[in-house]
Amino acid sequence: YGFPPNHPPMGSFLGVPIRIRDRTFGDLYLTEKRGGGSFTEADEELVVGLAAAAGVAIDNARLHDRVGRLALADDRARIGRDLHDTVIQRLFATGLALQGAQVMCTADPAEAARRIEAAVDDLDLTVKHIRSVIFGLDASRRGESGMRDRILSLTQEAAGPLGFGPRVAFDGPVDTLVPEHVQSDLLATLREALANAARHAQARTVDVRVLATTEQVELTVRDDGVGGAATRSGGRGLRNMHTRAERLGGTCTIEDGPDGGTVLTWCAPVEPPA
Repeated sequence: YGFPPNHPPMGSFLGVPIRIRDRTFGDLYLTEKRGGGSFTEADEELVVGLAAAAGVAIDNARLHDRVGRLALADDRARIGRDLHDTVIQRLFATGLALQGAQVMCTADPAEAARRIEAAVDDLDLTVKHIRSVIFGLDASRRGESGMRDRILSLTQEAAGPLGFGPRVAFDGPVDTLVPEHVQSDLLATLREALANAARHAQARTVDVRVLATTEQVELTVRDDGVGGAATRSGGRGLRNMHTRAERLGGTCTIEDGPDGGTVLTWCAPVEPPA
């Protein structure tokens, strides 16, 4: 094939393929050995090792890119599920409730007002779900695995014992406002609360809500089960939840829900107690 026009002269040349397993990514060429002379077998052995290292680096880079694309596709699928299962369904139900309220404005103004108030509450909860999706997308883009991801992992693990997946809502940037020493106690409390719901509640739904402000973080776990947890004799798990909150200068309450079931509220300041 010869050399192209104006190619510099070469007195020595060494070329080896860059490959990993049975795949070739390219070639590594060296010419004009410093000091003159021809390339030796020792030179070739050294360059073969360098080419092998380059092949591994290229393969790892391509695998990393592939994993990133798969993670992006998985994240998009998760967001789609979140929007469909929570936001879209809730907005549809709210729209039907408002249509019903419109019809009742003349016949029963008090009932219409009650339905409108309930619709406003549902819209507020929907906004919180949207915020949760946005915070999750932002953390995913940064490649972080913060408290939000750890909470979601816990609730996914609880889906097996419960027989369904708990619904989760975040209010506020929990990953940035809640320090590590509070996160560990909150996650332990959530794990115990979900385990109690699976063992005792006989619930069909469990809602987990985490509210983070510049002053405190609040965890609420609500189920629609048989209730009675407020009067049930406390085991070690319940005592541990109270102890974790008190150690941080916070509180833990377990009450029967207004419509049945159990409501656990665990609250702690984000700064250590003085």
